[in-house]
Amino acid sequence: MKIIFFVRRVFDIAEIVCSNTHAKGLSMENVQNLSETHEESLSVTCYTISTPSWPIIRASSQREWLTEETRGHANKCLPLLAANQMGWHILSPSDFTVVWDGGREVDSLKVICEKEEFSKRITSHFGYGVLTFSLPFLFKTSKDIGLFVRGPTNLWKDGAYALDGYVETFWSDYSFTMNWKIYKPNFPISFEKDEPVCMIIPYPVNLLENIKTNVQSISSNPELNDKYNKWSKYRQDFNENPNRGNSWQKDYFSGRKCPFSGNQKSNIAEVHKTRFNLPDFNL
Repeated sequence: MKIIFFVRRVFDIAEIVCSNTHAKGLSMENVQNLSETHEESLSVTCYTISTPSWPIIRASSQREWLTEETRGHANKCLPLLAANQMGWHILSPSDFTVVWDGGREVDSLKVICEKEEFSKRITSHFGYGVLTFSLPFLFKTSKDIGLFVRGPTNLWKDGAYALDGYVETFWSDYSFTMNWKIYKPNFPISFEKDEPVCMIIPYPVNLLENIKTNVQSISSNPELNDKYNKWSKYRQDFNENPNRGNSWQKDYFSGRKCPFSGNQKSNIAEVHKTRFNLPDFNL
């Protein structure tokens, strides 16, 4: 079974800048034209290789701890919320518990899976306390777009740490595994059915190596320096105000370039995301 969709306007400009050897000389108009040309070519295809399948859903901006442990204050942090939803979650198909005895051998880690049909895909494969999910999918992506494979962002599990990987799915005809390192010996760790065990994020393979980096003193940019100093004082005064209660400034959240210039169009970022509307995998 094949599921295919188009990933639009997320990585298109990044892909173009990386793949065009004359990218430094492109005008914004040319970049926009190239973006429109390449827009429909960005895709992720998911081939299911066994049944029953595992759910793949759009990653939510919400995490229980954001609300419960911080009394909702962390939900005001847009960078956290944005990172939470920049990809898709693959969910566990069953409740299961894992225990590692601290040894190096494959059988040093035991998995007790509630649904026996999934026990061959949730295993100890590498040893060294590594829990392996043999995902029942083979992913193919557009040219030069791979998949960043990791655990759900800003979500942790006591005793287990999700390992990150990057897979060049634009050429590879192989499936891949998702792995968690168990770091607490003799400590039962339970995963629930429909709990996210993997997150996939399309990412251009050439992006990082084609970024131009530099370091400058902020004083070399007087206009930016002035804006920063005014904002810094404004922010400090707000944080030190004992009467501010639960109020918050919301400038970044609202995309305001300058906190002193109101909400007129010229003071709002041309591109500003508070939510990512990702397409669904309709498994």
